[in-house]
Amino acid sequence: MSAGIGRDAFFSLDNQAGTVTDLTPDLTKIEFSTDKGIVDVTTMGDNYRDYLAGIADAKIKIEGIYDSSSINKAGSMIFNSAHGTATQSLSYVYAPQGTASGKQKLSGECFLMSASLPSGLDDAVTFSADYQSTGTVTLATY
Repeated sequence: MSAGIGRDAFFSLDNQAGTVTDLTPDLTKIEFSTDKGIVDVTTMGDNYRDYLAGIADAKIKIEGIYDSSSINKAGSMIFNSAHGTATQSLSYVYAPQGTASGKQKLSGECFLMSASLPSGLDDAVTFSADYQSTGTVTLATY
């Protein structure tokens, strides 16, 4: 895979109606992080600690410019979802280098964990949202 530039990134998420919505035009940052737990299985007779690989976990954080003029805008969609009673997971697709043929994408299901809507005196109104991925994260290419 060749190097890429962040502005080519793509991120989509289900809206409240369950329709996949491209949030990329409103975003300024997308962060996909993963970690894998490690289980300590050291016994008293060991001189060094022993470990087993645990279960993988993934989180997504998005940030962007808030625009309430349309329900399909990322900020409005997220805050409507945060104040709703949705209990279903949302489908996501994240392509860090864009959607051109051969580029990698990560996809799966997630839940909204938190959302923030700060506004500063001399700043644009922005938003951020944190999502917890649930189940398997699929790595594929376009």
